[in-house]
Amino acid sequence: MWGEICHGTPRRSSRHHPRRHWTDLLRTAISIRENRLYRALRELGRAVRTITLLRHLSDSDLREQITQVTNRNESFHNFADWLRFGGKLIGHNDPDYQEKIIEFNELLCWPTA
Repeated sequence: MWGEICHGTPRRSSRHHPRRHWTDLLRTAISIRENRLYRALRELGRAVRTITLLRHLSDSDLREQITQVTNRNESFHNFADWLRFGGKLIGHNDPDYQEKIIEFNELLCWPTA
């Protein structure tokens, strides 16, 4: 019964589309990696990452804010794990199933979050 109900639910996006064009995506990724623009953007990303890390190390207010947000998110996820039917016993590697669990938890937790 549950499978019949869940298979009829609308999806936000189709996850099967990238699978059909996986070879094209790989070919595009390889051609981009050989590009000078890609290398320049990669180095820029490394610089931004380094600056962010240095800000995190030197700014105690930023670290406190990040810790507060992280703790709030972890608390929500712990509550969702406790609330979910079957707890952590039900584990699937299926993205559609995982999305259903997330949407179900959001519906259950919405008034409290």
